[in-house]
Amino acid sequence: GRCNEAQAAYWQPKPSEEFYVVADDPFELTNRIDDASQAARVARLRAALRSEMLATRDTGFIPEGMFAKLAGDKTIYDYAQSDAYPLGKIIDLADRATDRNVAHLADLLTALNDPHPVMRYWAVTGCLILQGSIPEDQTAEVKKRLGERLHDESMDVRVVAAEAIGFLGEAEAALKSLATVLVDGNAYEALAAENSLDFLREAGLVSLPQAQGLVRDLKFTEPANRIPRYLLELKP
Repeated sequence: GRCNEAQAAYWQPKPSEEFYVVADDPFELTNRIDDASQAARVARLRAALRSEMLATRDTGFIPEGMFAKLAGDKTIYDYAQSDAYPLGKIIDLADRATDRNVAHLADLLTALNDPHPVMRYWAVTGCLILQGSIPEDQTAEVKKRLGERLHDESMDVRVVAAEAIGFLGEAEAALKSLATVLVDGNAYEALAAENSLDFLREAGLVSLPQAQGLVRDLKFTEPANRIPRYLLELKP
């Protein structure tokens, strides 16, 4: 509560892209990503970033919970170097998912049925990011499509779908899906589920007793034990 406007911005939702002219703005307070005078520089840097991600076969788009299944008996590096990793498509979808633009909703809904789990992950992430922006006449369809992902073979997809559908008013469905991941998921998937559960609680969509009930009898090791411990220490 003691932050000024510039400091408080750190804790607020971020734009999908940021561009600062550091020589004039050393504290990076004025985002000039949409400044027409900087369009050529932004385009050049955007292209360079994409080229570098493709050249290095960037694994940063893959949730850690998926690593073991995708890599099999090899490493995630080996997997990312193979044709099985559709990185170009993933980058394109992640760009749309993080753009906070409801015009991309149709593409996101289509990608919910993509055969690749990382594509589905970014599709549900885009739906989550659009919370509060989805047109009323499309909400029922979005809920339906997200509901189908609550049983996705990838638990990382389930977690984000649960959080997204929770923010659309379907808290009970969200809790049921998160509860399954907390019990059956690997350490990374369980940690993601804990974060989503706490986000829903902080938003007032899930009560503290409900959140506590999901984690009370479960045993986690570091770092997945931190959020359950925190939740159980809170007082109603």
